[in-house]
Amino acid sequence: MKKTGLTVLSVLLVLSLLTVSVFAADSNAAEKQGLCAWLQNDDNTGFDYSETSFADGTVDWSAFALARSFADVPKEYPAYINAVVENTFSSLYPSDFSRITLSATACGLDPRAVGGHDLLAALSSVDYTKQTYLSSLVFPLIAMNFRSDFGFSDEVKADIVKTILAAQLSDGGFPYSTEDSGYGVTSDTDTTSMAVQALAPYYKTDDAVRAAVDKALDYLLTQQFDDGSFGYTAWGSKSGESTAQVILALCALGIDPTDARFVKNGKTPVDALKTYIGENGGAWYLDYQSGKPVENALSTYQVLMGLEAYDRFVSGAPSIYTYDEKPQAPETTKPTTTPETTAPQTTEPATENKENVEIPKTGAVTVPVGAAVLLLGAAATVFFVKKDER
Repeated sequence: MKKTGLTVLSVLLVLSLLTVSVFAADSNAAEKQGLCAWLQNDDNTGFDYSETSFADGTVDWSAFALARSFADVPKEYPAYINAVVENTFSSLYPSDFSRITLSATACGLDPRAVGGHDLLAALSSVDYTKQTYLSSLVFPLIAMNFRSDFGFSDEVKADIVKTILAAQLSDGGFPYSTEDSGYGVTSDTDTTSMAVQALAPYYKTDDAVRAAVDKALDYLLTQQFDDGSFGYTAWGSKSGESTAQVILALCALGIDPTDARFVKNGKTPVDALKTYIGENGGAWYLDYQSGKPVENALSTYQVLMGLEAYDRFVSGAPSIYTYDEKPQAPETTKPTTTPETTAPQTTEPATENKENVEIPKTGAVTVPVGAAVLLLGAAATVFFVKKDER
């Protein structure tokens, strides 16, 4: 009887620990559901899926954020992105190719056949040693490592890594561009965070990368505010976008954003990130003309990505930039464009003189809780565990 009682107790203890783990991973479910619902409403975003004459990065990143948060992507997106690529392919830049590769793949599309073009071949055709905009380096590297079966050569990725490392400034940060366009070449919180995200897969195996990333983290700590948020301390400007990008960077490295070194006055970056969620469920930025918070798609998709990245970190799931599951494919008609299997002849490697780069000012429903509720019911017969949500 004693042995049986211990066995039952052991089982219940395991169930209770599983319950805590599930709820920890889902601790931001309500916030993410609100952010997803906001992005899924065209009245909020203002997205026009009939406008396919240019590549809109906010639309793509929003689709990516929704898909990676296991939420429904607007049913118009697959046809929209096929039309965009078909109409604008010759004018797309490396940052466009990589962003669309990420969003299309996350939404269940084949990046080798979007709008009749092979985006992977286009990415492979770029001379990355000549890029001066960091977005044309970090996003391609992130895209190339998104799926292990993309087949990009180690040589191409090594060129990107070396070019990124060469762009690091003496203070440890990375600039928007390594070429002065009239505003100087200075470190940027958001760009530095994105560079760390791109370099994260090499952190444990490449000494040069490790040293550069450690310096970058030191720089980022100088840009943290007393409420746990990030931005630009020299300007007194903090934002949800910057805070989200730092969280994405830390989670990509396997570093807990709620670790003591990132806590300010008892507040973590995750705590700070949630303060940027508005009353309608979207994330906001401070409008400098009115001085009032305005919910917008750019802030919303980044805050969503930050929370999703953190929940993945807590649950031990692969990072948001590691394609590990097949999302639910949105309902849509099959594109009528004819796929190309070879590198498009119209692809012209973009250079610093051609790049009209987009960088976000810095681009839900997660784990089902039904099973967790059942586990909690069983475990409650032994003891009650309260998870402190940060």
